[in-house]
Amino acid sequence: MIFEVIKGYNEVDSRIINLPDGTKKEIFSQLMYMDKGGAFPEKMTVSVNSRVEAYACGHYTLCPTSFITNKFGGLELDRYNMKFKTHHITK
Repeated sequence: MIFEVIKGYNEVDSRIINLPDGTKKEIFSQLMYMDKGGAFPEKMTVSVNSRVEAYACGHYTLCPTSFITNKFGGLELDRYNMKFKTHHITK
């Protein structure tokens, strides 16, 4: 499966959340498009650590480390540790 960050739709959004201890934390997200083989890619949001660590425009695949084995022995996506591997960067 291919994921894409498209030029012009690659901005990073941020928001402030309140933590249980009363402090605030800024979290960041970025749009990505998932090509599942249909007529159009599906828009999705991925978490990024900061604006500086945002994904460059281009195509990505999921790293094998993004998958885990669940308690029943089945394959599962580790939604808290998804990592994308560069497939092709567009200039």
